[in-house]
Amino acid sequence: MNLTAIDVVNGKRPRLRDVVSGNALDAPQTVRPDDSVLTVARQIDQAGVGAALVVDIDDLLVGLVSPRDIVRHISRAGAQALEWPVERIMTRDVWVERDDTLCQTTLTQMIDFRFRNMPVYTSEQQLLACVETLDITNAKLAELTQSNRKLLELLISQNDERNTVRPSDNIALVAQRMRGSRLDYVIVHDGEKCLGFITPDEVLRAVHQQSHSTKATEKATG
Repeated sequence: MNLTAIDVVNGKRPRLRDVVSGNALDAPQTVRPDDSVLTVARQIDQAGVGAALVVDIDDLLVGLVSPRDIVRHISRAGAQALEWPVERIMTRDVWVERDDTLCQTTLTQMIDFRFRNMPVYTSEQQLLACVETLDITNAKLAELTQSNRKLLELLISQNDERNTVRPSDNIALVAQRMRGSRLDYVIVHDGEKCLGFITPDEVLRAVHQQSHSTKATEKATG
């Protein structure tokens, strides 16, 4: 196998198995198709999960039911919906993922298709967990936070007075300095403390937003 740079990058990114182990997620809540909606609602409530997975007698996944599904059918049919078998209201076409899938990939799919819950299987087709959007979002946020911290440490190690500014420095002067010195970034220092870094695009965006806000205020007061 020819190992590439992107292989190393992807190897550091969180995968669904990291979410499951990192959050110590319990085994997914499973119910049978003929369980009543009321029984499933109570199970979901007691477990504090975002969905229950509906499995058949062979433990094969046949559907998924969430509190939203239950509320929607009660609002349409009334309390009698609580007595229906859960297979009557479950989502049948359930999207599943393997535990080695990147969190970024799964999060994109869940956002694009508006999934709130995702069953996760191992490579041996064992049902491992049912993760929620928030679980994956937290994992992705942790990854970005760590990446930004490492990037900032790298920039700090390479900085000199030429690309260092103070928190109170006027942004217009900062922009002028970056253009004149052709800097790709400046680091904002407050004494011995590093507060972050700014790129030329971020400076231009901030100046534009300030200009737009000033014009709106002048128009409102004029």
